[in-house]
Amino acid sequence: MDVQQLLLFCKTAETLNMTRTGDILGFSQPAVSKQIQQLERDLGGQLFLRKGRQLHLTPFGALILPRAQRIVAQVQELKSEAAQAIDPFRGRLVVVAGSVTMTYLLPKVLAEYRKQYPQAQLTVYSGKTTETVRMVEDGSAHIGLVSSEVIHPRLTVEPLFFDAMAIVSSPELNPHTLTDLAQGPWLIFARGTGFRTYIDQFFAEHSFIPDNVMEMDSIEALREMAAAGLGYTLLPVRAVSQSMEQGKLHIIKQEGLEPEARCNSLIYRKENSFYLKEEFLLLARKILKNQ
Repeated sequence: MDVQQLLLFCKTAETLNMTRTGDILGFSQPAVSKQIQQLERDLGGQLFLRKGRQLHLTPFGALILPRAQRIVAQVQELKSEAAQAIDPFRGRLVVVAGSVTMTYLLPKVLAEYRKQYPQAQLTVYSGKTTETVRMVEDGSAHIGLVSSEVIHPRLTVEPLFFDAMAIVSSPELNPHTLTDLAQGPWLIFARGTGFRTYIDQFFAEHSFIPDNVMEMDSIEALREMAAAGLGYTLLPVRAVSQSMEQGKLHIIKQEGLEPEARCNSLIYRKENSFYLKEEFLLLARKILKNQ
């Protein structure tokens, strides 16, 4: 048994998908499966149960998970503290962010951070809001960036800026009434994400029930499908601005149906403070608050 196996187990318990675990942590799906099988042999029990294509945590796995999470967090904190003690500029920093932040905002911060601290060991993961909160809470990540509301007793949540949202479609689709718009077709983000919660709340607040819905788990896929004329979608303006400039998309405006901007925030644990983390926070505040 080793810490890598425990890390893969903890992440798979979150994602319930070995392929996604591999994508997040940089392993192939067969490698993840092999490591977890070896961990099961070492522990003497089955951690996951597969029903069809769905993965489930077994009662034995649920019993083991909290201890495994604590061990992984402690080892990662130990490594970080040791590196910081030897050389504060060579320590390890782990950042996790949602897909929109990762694609459109974080590169500016990472580029400047790498320029200032080229010897820092920087690891960046992409995750849903729930995954981001979990990783920061258990110490798997030092800093998270989220675009959904987070209320957590152990985490500091620091709002940075608001992201404008819009209903968009290809120019060929131009609904004249709210009924036309509701009839769709609609392209919306997959369930189980903070972004989908925002979309569902938006529809509920406006008593708007869209018909003919297609779900996807990628901002880029939603944008391209909308540009191809397959339906209406609700996305951050920054994710579609280039497509609008190119004439592939336009904003649909209906009176009383303006989407509310989403608040983007930093999340972190105050008690786990070190130089590289504080410097990243300062840089993120400086760059992102101007968005």
